[in-house]
Amino acid sequence: RKRDEARIAIDAAVRYLEEAQTKIGNGTTLDVGAVLSDAMAHARTARPDAFAAPHSGTSIAVAVERMKQRIADRKAGKWKIVETPFAALNARLAGGFEPGVHILVGGSGSGKSTLAVQCAIAAALAGHPVAYVSLELEAEQVAARMISALHNASTNSTRAYWSSIYRGGGFKGFDYEARCEELATLPIVLDVHSSLRWRASFLRTVAEQARKHGDETRIPFVVLDYLQLVGEEEGDERLDTRTRISRAAAAAHDIATEMRAAVLVVSSVARSV
Repeated sequence: RKRDEARIAIDAAVRYLEEAQTKIGNGTTLDVGAVLSDAMAHARTARPDAFAAPHSGTSIAVAVERMKQRIADRKAGKWKIVETPFAALNARLAGGFEPGVHILVGGSGSGKSTLAVQCAIAAALAGHPVAYVSLELEAEQVAARMISALHNASTNSTRAYWSSIYRGGGFKGFDYEARCEELATLPIVLDVHSSLRWRASFLRTVAEQARKHGDETRIPFVVLDYLQLVGEEEGDERLDTRTRISRAAAAAHDIATEMRAAVLVVSSVARSV
């Protein structure tokens, strides 16, 4: 884990230095000392644990003040939780997805991905930056599901089914081209990888990219679909499923905490864990 923390911190510093190098190549004059200092700041922000002193805990007084500030910010409208497209589900969730990790569990074919896509579209329509990681479906399949969810969220008339859209026969009753154009404008970043080739450490990069879009008063909504297909980190020897799942869950928790994001992790009970 310490190695992973250091790698992510170094990657953040390198990305910043690469951006600075591009600016210099375009003729911009930069202060070398300031650039190096900013690169270090980016590394600390990306992975503060890599620089942290021995952990000593937090006093309850500090925790109370942080709680009060978060409540005040929420009342002032500085950030808003992610509402789902279903009133009954929002009621069960006390309004929607709060910042934190949320687990969506179900058997194969039970509609987990469909629900995750519907929540992602609802979040994007409300202005939340959305990062959607799909480790099973192809990009075209996810796009078809999103077009279906977008249409069904916008009208009570003819419903559109993603499978019909994907096969090219589901254009009756709605403007297919208009929905495609609308989907392309939403604040969604899609990351599609083959099973077991996507690393848990990638989640931060995708979430950071998504955060650049959407309304800054809306918390990011990150979907990982799904947990059992997360692969190993570079340099790891072959890990068992439990270890890979643990790492992915830890990465999701870190992002939820540091970015104040709502992370929806999809998990299948039909897979061995």
